[in-house]
Amino acid sequence: MYGMTKFGDNIEDEWFIVYVIKQITKEFPELVA
Repeated sequence: MYGMTKFGDNIEDEWFIVYVIKQITKEFPELVA
């Protein structure tokens, strides 16, 4: 899986990305994020 984002003024989007990555790695512990 690959993704890219630009960081800017919308901090909620950035924290949502962190949340999604945490949930994915919790579900699939063999993944590295």
